[in-house]
Amino acid sequence: MLIVDSHAHLIDRDWAPAGYWETNAWIVSRRLGVSLEEAHLKVAEMWDGTGDPLVATLDRAGVSHGLVLNVDWGLAQGQKDSPLPIEEIHHRCYQVVQHHAGRLSWAVGVDPRRPQSALMVHKAVTEYGARAVKFRPDAGFYPNDPVAYPIYRECLELGIPVVFHCGPILPPLRSKYTEPIYLDDVCKDFPELTVVAAHLGHGYWQQTLSLAKSNPNIVCDLAHWDWYVGSQPRRFYETVRYIMDVIGSQRMMFGTDAIGGRDQAAYLRWVRAFTEIPPEIELAGIRFSQGELADFLGATAARIFQLGTPT
Repeated sequence: MLIVDSHAHLIDRDWAPAGYWETNAWIVSRRLGVSLEEAHLKVAEMWDGTGDPLVATLDRAGVSHGLVLNVDWGLAQGQKDSPLPIEEIHHRCYQVVQHHAGRLSWAVGVDPRRPQSALMVHKAVTEYGARAVKFRPDAGFYPNDPVAYPIYRECLELGIPVVFHCGPILPPLRSKYTEPIYLDDVCKDFPELTVVAAHLGHGYWQQTLSLAKSNPNIVCDLAHWDWYVGSQPRRFYETVRYIMDVIGSQRMMFGTDAIGGRDQAAYLRWVRAFTEIPPEIELAGIRFSQGELADFLGATAARIFQLGTPT
């Protein structure tokens, strides 16, 4: 069965502001009870500017293809811009995907507040083969801010979707910008634009699902829901079954939120949550057809992001 990770990441040290790494280290230090120096070492494990560790993880898990969502945190509130110019980050993402042709594709990350942001999108798609635009509203803008509308028009012209981070987020990023309700204006103003609500909104998932029911151009991914299946498996599968009943498998995508090749074991467990559904779940009356799983695991993403036949 075709499996596409519709939500993976590559990030290297200079691809995000220094303050972003400082905050991540502080959070890791508090969560794990380690020194700040040790936390910085753990944060450095996220760095991957080659794609090699990510592809090795895909191989181990039997995943056919990964969509790398490039992000632009450079204009986040109170942050200096990333050390590497955003145009250079785009070029490096392109180089990684070229090196792993057939295994990786990418979505270009652009903050719409940047000068000539729509032109950056055009170049990334027409010259670098980007398959979508990735927005991080948590950097300080609402999805329905008119500053983003030129990019939506460009996406319509190019025939590509827009992927939005949805759901609460760690500092220094701001959760108020990620509430899914702000996608409603985008969907209404651009009804032909495919809008991907990443993470199905996490803690906002019911609001996201309600909006998706009302806006047929919303597609959702379940990236980074692995915490849920591990803590409450039966409730997790019941929830996924409910979501699929509401919007259908052709508007749902598998994703991991993986960063580089970090934590292969967790990645493998998340893939197996759908390729090896526990027998007790089916005995409990929670069932998924092979067609539904095929859509969710790969076919929907291949169609939405125009991946052709991933190898």
